[in-house]
Amino acid sequence: MQAHTNYNPPPGFRHLLARHAGEAPENELLYEQEIAFLDHLIYDFYLFLKERGLAEETLFIVTADHGEGFGEHVCTGHVFCVYNEIIHIPLVVKFPAAVSLTGTSPRLTQLHDIFATVLESVGAPLPVPESSVSLLGPPRELALVENLDVAATVKYHEKRGNPILPHMQPCRAAIDRELVKLIQWADGRRELYDLKRDPGETTDLAGHPDWQTRLLALEQEITARLGPFPLAAQTP
Repeated sequence: MQAHTNYNPPPGFRHLLARHAGEAPENELLYEQEIAFLDHLIYDFYLFLKERGLAEETLFIVTADHGEGFGEHVCTGHVFCVYNEIIHIPLVVKFPAAVSLTGTSPRLTQLHDIFATVLESVGAPLPVPESSVSLLGPPRELALVENLDVAATVKYHEKRGNPILPHMQPCRAAIDRELVKLIQWADGRRELYDLKRDPGETTDLAGHPDWQTRLLALEQEITARLGPFPLAAQTP
């Protein structure tokens, strides 16, 4: 929870990253300082394992459950939206020495792929859900993300008198191996991005004639795997 609001990095990290005019807002800078503090704690724990002679036999995984939006699109925080600032998170895996897998991989990954990876790494005789793909095997064809349970947060905004904005609704996304990403909103809106050329998701290609075939293919894939997406009127 260290990197959640209200951001309060320890004194030794509060001035670690300098702020320059026109760059990140103060809140985002504090967030980055919190991340730097977490990096320090994680590395300290890893050094502890090395000092005890345990690092080489340890499966050591560092990740997060989500990122944080600072208005890059329409979202602040992480409750709404499935843009990259929310879902493109760190994943660092140090396998035990017996698993000779190193380097950086461009493969698609979902958080629950960690489950299958852990089971395979330790040789656990347990069944692996079809939705979990081990990092030690062939890569997945499609990464999926759903953000459906937003009703309670919408009600919270309503009680506080905050405006209910168009992005405060269920949404989901699919990313294929070519890093083309489709976002579906519960009100029927669609967005399409080419993440290889546009990782910041600044150019929506959903209305571009040259991308219609790709958009329809991704829509068919996500519907086949997750079912049809309801309109906002049908969503509590």
